[in-house]
Amino acid sequence: MSTKKDTEIIKTYQEAIKQNYKDLFPISYDDNCILLMCFLLTQQSNQVKMFLNKADFDQIYPYLECFQKYLPTKMNNLSLIVTKDVLINEKLTQAMPFKTDEHFNETHPLISELPYASSVRLLDLEGGKEIPSFIIFDKHYLVQISGENKFLCSLNPRATTSSFNRFNLLQEIFKKISEQSTPFTPQQITSYHLNLTDFLRENNRTNN
Repeated sequence: MSTKKDTEIIKTYQEAIKQNYKDLFPISYDDNCILLMCFLLTQQSNQVKMFLNKADFDQIYPYLECFQKYLPTKMNNLSLIVTKDVLINEKLTQAMPFKTDEHFNETHPLISELPYASSVRLLDLEGGKEIPSFIIFDKHYLVQISGENKFLCSLNPRATTSSFNRFNLLQEIFKKISEQSTPFTPQQITSYHLNLTDFLRENNRTNN
C-alpha cells in the first residue's frame, strides 16, 4: 500500500474520533461483554463490517469462530478485514508445533482455522502505522478509541449529528481499507517474515 493511501485512512479515522463521545457508552472485554454485544447486534443486522487489529482479533476470535455455525444466513453479508500482523499467529504455530497447550492455542488464534478463511482480507499499513478496530452493524457501530480493551458503542447514530458523522466516516474508512486489503491465502503465511521482535513479543504475551 502506498504511504499516501495509509495517510488517507489514518486521517479519516482521526476525523471520526474527533466527534464527541457523549452519545456512546463503553463496553469492555470483561466477562465477554463485547462478544455478547457483537452477537446481539449481528442478530439484528443484515450486514456486518469488521476491521480488527491483531489484539482485538485475538480477543474476539471466539465470536468469529462460531459465526458460521450459529449465524449461517449472515455469512454472505459479513466483511472481515484484519491487520496483516495476525499472520504472526500462523507463523508461530508453524515454528512451534509442540506448543499445543490450551493457553498457547487460546492466545494465538488462526485465520486458517476459520471456516470462511478464504473470505477474510488482510490490511498491511506501512511503517508500523495502525488504526483502532471498529465494527459496523447496519446502522449501529462499535469503535475502539482508547488504548484500553474497551469499545465505545452507538446503537442509534442518527440520534446526534456527531454520531451520524462518525458513522459515515467509518463507512468511508471501511471502503478505503477494503480497496487496499488482499484476500487471505496460505501463500501469504509462507511469505510472511516473522522477525525476532515479533517472536519475543508474542512469546512474552503468551507466557504472561
